Amino acid sequence: MKRKRNNSHFVLFVVIIFALLLFYVWQHNTIVRMGYALEEKRKEKEALLTIYRELNVEVISLKAPYRIKENLQRHHISLKVPGERDIVIMKK
Repeated sequence: MKRKRNNSHFVLFVVIIFALLLFYVWQHNTIVRMGYALEEKRKEKEALLTIYRELNVEVISLKAPYRIKENLQRHHISLKVPGERDIVIMKK
């Protein structure tokens, strides 16, 4: 009877150790997958920041006064200071 009791304790001990090891492997695998996902998101963020910076530089260059002046000259549009007759004040 004592031998059966020792065997049942040993089996229970082995099952608990196996469950703990299985939990450890699952946890480690989850952490590794999250690390890969995090690194992928970091790369995506860097790519988006690069695109943002490039577009920001383009907007600044398009708003530059010399660029606007060149564009107006290219399309033969002349601008002049409006005279008194050119200004219309509208009432509410």
